[in-house]
Amino acid sequence: MQHTITSTTKTSVSPGTTATTTPSSTFTKAITGKSISIISGGTATNELVKLFESLSPNISYILPISDNGGSTSELLRVIGGPAIGDIRSRLTRLIPDKNEQIKILLSYRLPKVLQDAKLEWSLIVDGTHSLWDKIDPAIKEIIRSFLIHVHTELLKRSRNSAKNFRLELASVGNLFLTGVRLFCGSLDSAVELVLRICKIPSSITIVPCLNTNFTYHISALLKNGEIITGQSQISHPGSLNPQIITRSQLSNHHADFKLRSNLTMHPPPISSSVSTSPNTHTGEHGLNNLSHLNISTTSLTEDNINSKFNSLEKNKIKSENLIYGTTHIFNEEVNLITQNGIDEISFVSDNNNENIDESLFEIENMHINDANDDAPSHSVPKTLEYEDVTEDEDEYATPSYTHPDLKVSQLHISKDECTPLAAPIERIFYISPYGEEIYPQAQTRVLKCLSSTDCVVYSIGSLMTSIIPVIILQGVGEAIMNEKNLPLDQRKKKILLLNGTLDRETSSLTALGFLKSIMNASIYSMYTKRRKLSEKTALSDALKTEDLSLSSFVSHLVHLEPSRNILIEKEKIKSLGIKCVPVNPDPGDQTHYDLVDLREKINSIINGEL
Repeated sequence: MQHTITSTTKTSVSPGTTATTTPSSTFTKAITGKSISIISGGTATNELVKLFESLSPNISYILPISDNGGSTSELLRVIGGPAIGDIRSRLTRLIPDKNEQIKILLSYRLPKVLQDAKLEWSLIVDGTHSLWDKIDPAIKEIIRSFLIHVHTELLKRSRNSAKNFRLELASVGNLFLTGVRLFCGSLDSAVELVLRICKIPSSITIVPCLNTNFTYHISALLKNGEIITGQSQISHPGSLNPQIITRSQLSNHHADFKLRSNLTMHPPPISSSVSTSPNTHTGEHGLNNLSHLNISTTSLTEDNINSKFNSLEKNKIKSENLIYGTTHIFNEEVNLITQNGIDEISFVSDNNNENIDESLFEIENMHINDANDDAPSHSVPKTLEYEDVTEDEDEYATPSYTHPDLKVSQLHISKDECTPLAAPIERIFYISPYGEEIYPQAQTRVLKCLSSTDCVVYSIGSLMTSIIPVIILQGVGEAIMNEKNLPLDQRKKKILLLNGTLDRETSSLTALGFLKSIMNASIYSMYTKRRKLSEKTALSDALKTEDLSLSSFVSHLVHLEPSRNILIEKEKIKSLGIKCVPVNPDPGDQTHYDLVDLREKINSIINGEL
């Protein structure tokens, strides 16, 4: 089928993204009925929304909730709850053209001058702003009622002067979605209600990676030992530099755990007997440094796994292993044994460490669901059976302590600036308000979606702060791998859309580095899922039929040809069982995909032609 583009305009997006906008009339109606699940952030993939809609009517967008930059940072500071900026951004982009005025309203940002912002916000809440003029009165009053609701909540919190909300540059859409969430008491329910109000087709779903009323943050461990806390601080920090602390500095903080809420520096106690260097045997060979694995397409055998997990300890985190931001996944010493090119992982418990304070478990359990019950079997049926669980979280149960780095305003950020990191990112992990590493479980809808979909797309955008925070959640890795009982031609396609340029987070990566990052995050997800299982054989039972190779998590690498900014090791990637699919660049910008060619290539992959 021939396609032509009558006009194409470049869109200003964050560094590392590769998209151009194309008139929706360019694409015909959906050409496949297969389901597509897209793991992405907000800005970059917004430019591909029309393309995905043209491929299939059955689209699911799985989005992170850890972005703490821009106007979202003010909502997190004053009201708390999950970060909804990426979700709001995708919602507004999906609003049909016939509801253009609603899209304009929910995409609107208040002026950057405070007094002007206050005036416009009062007019919007009053219902007298010109933005309401062409919106149906019935829909107007529905939307306005939730804006009034969030306005009331902001006024309540303003009784504390430290909680005065800064209206400058605030997103009306973010305020609206927050009002709906506060009213419904559920992020999932809020998203569904907004989808219906905006008349977005019911076959298109937006699934937050966590259905929660708490705030979740991520940290990045750099290969030089530094830890950066907060998604915005990692990818595009504001004008005020975030505090950066090294693991060696942390060893100086010996303080009682119970006093940590009164400390202004990083609170957890650190034992001087624990090595804090990433170059020690634990840091270099541990699971927390999976990027150094010699990736093999050979599976881990049942005998090998059984012999390595006999000493796996359950349920307790060791206090001396609680290094701020770098807690080991299983809190055991991890060794890699290489035999005949096969990387095997073994765990040796350190029985000399003391068990951590029970209060830490209260913090951790506040953030994660216990993975012990009804864990999906890894013998892998066609559809994993996930129990529907309704989260029982108090939206106002926000910990009083806030990590120092997260107190730095991220309201004024620039996504165009790309100051290099001091060292490459070793891994990404979630943290509690006190900075300890935690292991949240992906919500049930995410797991069902990924286990039953026909195609998983790791979309363009920020790899480390948009895609990886979804993949590392408990259960996601095995949900993506849920296909082993299917014939080869019926297995799900797993497509990585490679960026056209490198950004602050990925400046040292090649194409193989992108692939390894996804695999390492998936393995992290699979192991943390079983961190508290009561039987030492649980891991081996779960993994004995699986092939922990790159091709288990990515089947196709879609890239620009020629690729001017990212090295693509085609022969090496092909030898690992991954197909490289070249796409023509946009004639006007060699770092952007030609969307017509991209659409045809993705369609061919989904239909098994590539």
